[in-house]
Formats: sequence, structure tokens, C-alpha cells
Amino acid sequence: MAHKVIGNYGLFLHAHLPYLLNHGRWPQGSEWLGEAAAETYLPLLNILDELIQEGFHPKITMDISPVLAEQLSAPSFHREMQGYLHSRIQIAQQNQNTFIKDKNDQLFYLAQRWEAYYQQLMVQFSDDLQCDLIAAFRRLQEQGCLEIITSAATHGYLPLLRYDASIHAQIKTAVKTHIRHFHQPPAGIWLPECGYRPGNFWNPPEEIDPGNPGYFRKGLEEFLAENQLKYFIYHAANADTFNYHSPYSNIESAVAKSKYQENLRLSPYQSYQVLRADAKNSGVTAFIRDSATSLQVWSETTGYPGDEWFLEFHRQHFAGGLRYWRITGSDLELDNKKIYEPDKAAGRYEEQAGHFLDVIKSRLGPFYQQQGQPGFLLTPFDAELFGHWWFEGPYFLKSLLKKIELDPELQLQTCSENLAKTPAHPTTILDEGSWGDGGMHKTWLNFQTHGLWQKLYAAEERLQSFLKEMKDGQNSPLEEILKQVLRELLLLQSSDWPFLISTGTGTEYAKRRFLAHLEAFNRLLDLADKYQRCGELAYYEWLIFHNYQLLDMIFPDIELEWIK
Repeated sequence: MAHKVIGNYGLFLHAHLPYLLNHGRWPQGSEWLGEAAAETYLPLLNILDELIQEGFHPKITMDISPVLAEQLSAPSFHREMQGYLHSRIQIAQQNQNTFIKDKNDQLFYLAQRWEAYYQQLMVQFSDDLQCDLIAAFRRLQEQGCLEIITSAATHGYLPLLRYDASIHAQIKTAVKTHIRHFHQPPAGIWLPECGYRPGNFWNPPEEIDPGNPGYFRKGLEEFLAENQLKYFIYHAANADTFNYHSPYSNIESAVAKSKYQENLRLSPYQSYQVLRADAKNSGVTAFIRDSATSLQVWSETTGYPGDEWFLEFHRQHFAGGLRYWRITGSDLELDNKKIYEPDKAAGRYEEQAGHFLDVIKSRLGPFYQQQGQPGFLLTPFDAELFGHWWFEGPYFLKSLLKKIELDPELQLQTCSENLAKTPAHPTTILDEGSWGDGGMHKTWLNFQTHGLWQKLYAAEERLQSFLKEMKDGQNSPLEEILKQVLRELLLLQSSDWPFLISTGTGTEYAKRRFLAHLEAFNRLLDLADKYQRCGELAYYEWLIFHNYQLLDMIFPDIELEWIK
């Protein structure tokens, strides 16, 4: 008897790291890139190749943020990565010598495994991939296994940026950079932190820009439409329906108000075409993040990554930082963790992949019964969860993708495939929000970060004021200086800096980085001002400019028009 397809499943991975090259190595800096590549990006490429070789047809939608793509393709990263892998191999060998002396056979065995693990990664990275991760991801896209989309250029938190020109610059830089790396325009975009702002009367946050009367601003969906981006991911807090908690009081259109009232409760298993504030269809689709289903994988306490048999992330061997212990129990002190047993862990992620398959079907089954058509369940995750934070994560994904493809009641789909096969979407107005704490902006905007945003707003305003008074500088040294000014502004806008400050996971590093880019921005704009007034700069001033170019060497095809 033939089985009906009751639903479609979309796995979405968000790959992003802030700009780290040339800005420190350890404990914060380019080593983060090495960790992510070794523990997430290379294993992900590996499991997809294995699935293809085994006759499967994996389907994943993934964004690789432009700033991450720039770093992964940089020759300096290639050298950093080889050095990182070589150092990990040496550490594993040194640990083996220690464990032999201590006559600890269990730890010696695990150290051998770590050596083999990093040796294999070295071969994969240096020989098989010729150090080119971007080309490897592009190849999988060409094979139909991956749909790669973009994000904002430096992962700027778009809802809070002061000027529309800044949003234009983030998105236009993103699209141009994506085309250069992946040889085709992106169909969709990951809005950083799922941060979305509809068209509405906008008041800058009082604590950042007090007394500003505000003005009407178009919604982010309009910026996307202007750049031929067809969809984005929207955060929904509830598993079965998602609700709007604040009235759209400033929408002037009665039609839009009525449409808003009609859609107070919407299913996350259906995508929606987004209405603008004037009730016209933007032509942009929102896919809904199913938070409750995602939490089953995401949570380190109640989700799969917290299993007692999995590798403990936080306890590291004092000589080199390799990990040899399992979680054992979430309430245990790190010193009480037991030694990791890889074979036991393998059995657990296989079982959990089967359980997650059942969870997916339990969500999509009722929707199919109610609507008479298959729904689309989308679970977005930070890519770095799989491998870096949760060592067994890539193997879980491989098992899950196999089980879904073998299940006759489910289909794997990328977001664009779902759009193509399910073209008729209801229209709706979406509320403001993010996937941060409380569903709004406080993870990035709070008492710890007010000063950062004030400085950022001042920088945005200073550049806008300069450009309004600027004489024609096309194809001139002035334009080249201002392009570097724009790069520094984009780097200032990275959502990573307020996030690291708010979460306390890299507060001092984030502050240093923000202030360093702010200093670069202001010094370069001072040089631009002098060049415009005098028509020349001193030799040492040109050296300052070129040093900043070398330090923050990203987005070579950036255009000054994008910030005007």
C-alpha cells in the first residue's frame, strides 16, 4: 500500500562568525575560525559526501554569512587553519606521552583518536579540498544537496540600525559578495538573529537617541524585494500557532489593520507572503521557525546534546585543551565527569535521530489532517551547534537525513524547493521581533550596550553628513578612502559585539574590537575630509590608510553608492 506524504521537512543551518582574521588568535581571535572549520564545517562537508556516496540525496538550506565567506576564502585563513590542525595533532601526541607515563589506557586511547581525527581533517582540508572550503560548499550546491543563501554583510542587527542607507549597504554588500563566492544570486537571506522590523512609524530607542521625533520607515521585506531576495526566516515562539502580542497601532491603512486582525494566529507549518504596511504584497515570503521542535535539538539541558554519554564541551585537558570526558550529568562539577566512551555515544545519537523523526511526524501529521495538504516544518540552527558545541552533532544529522529520506511519509526540501512546489501562500503582516531573549531586541540592546549603540549611531550620522557635502569623487583616491570607511562601519555594525557583551562570553574582546573599528572609522574619515579640502595627504597618512586596508581586507567589490 502506497503511503501519502504528510509533510515536508527543512533543515536550515546558519553559519556565521565575526571578522576575526588579523585581530588576535587566542583566547579570542582566529582560533575560533579554526575550531569552527575543524569541528563543524569540515565534518558537515564530510557527512554530505558520505551520504551521496551511499546513494542518498541530502537536502539542506544553509546560509554562509558574507563576512564568514570572506574569511574562509582568505589565503591567511588557509595558513591559519593548517597551523591550527598541526598544533592539535601535536597536542594529541603530547597527551599520549603523558597518558603512557600515567599508565592511563583509556585516556591514551582517546588521545590516539584525537590524533587520527585531526590527521584526517588535515588530509581533507589540505589535499582533498586544496584549502578551499567555499569551493567545496559551492560544489555541493551545484550537486543539489545544498541551497546556500546569504545574510547581512557583517551580520548587522538590521532592526536597530539608525539609517536605511546602512541597511542597504549591509544587504547590497551581502548579495554582491555571495555572487562572487557562489557564482549565483542568493534566493533568500538569513536576517541576523532573526531580527525583523515591519514598516511602521519608527522611534529610535530613547536610551540611545533621546528626543528624536522618529519617522516612518519601510519594513525589511521591502529592502529584500529591492534586492531580488525571495524569502527570509521568521522566528515563532509557539509550536502550534504563533501570536502577535502588540497591536499594529501605527498602521494607517484600514486594509492592513484588518489583515493584521485576521492573522492573529498562524501556523508555523506554512509559509507566508509578507504584506507591506500599505497592505501591498511585498513578494517576499517568510518561512516560520518552529521553536518548540528546534528546542528538542537545541537545548543542552533538555535536548539531545545534553545526553550523559556525549562529549563534555566545558572540561578540557589542562595541556592543550583536548576533551576526554563525557557529560555524565548536568548537575555534576566538571571534576566529577567520567571518561568519554565513543561507542556508547554512537548508539545514543542513532536513537535520538529516530526519536526526532517521530517528533517531526507528530507535528506535521495533525496539520495534514486539518489542512488536507502537506505542511513544511523548518528547524533552523546555528551550524556550529553540530560538531563544535555538540561533538556528535554531525553524526546525528547524517542519521536523521538518512531516516527522513527512507520514510515514505516525509520529504526533505530546501526552502526554494518548497516555494516552487507550494506557490500559493497566504499574505500577512508580521510583527517585530527576533529569536533573542524575550523575542525582541534586549539581547543586543540593554544597559550594557547602550554606549556602543550611541557611538554606532554617531558614526552612521557622521558618514551620512560627510556624503551629503561630498564633491564628486568617483574613481578618485577619496572614493577609495571612503570605501574603507564603509568597511569599518559595516564591521562596527556586527551584532556579535553587543551579543558577546550581553552574554559575557567575550566582553573585553568585543569592546576592544568595537573601539578599534570605531577608531579606524574616525581616522579614515578624518583623512577623507583632509583629502577633500586639500587634495593631498602626507606620506604617513597614506600609510595609515593602507594599513587599515591590509588589516580589514574584506568586500573588495564594495560600492560607495550603497551607503548613500
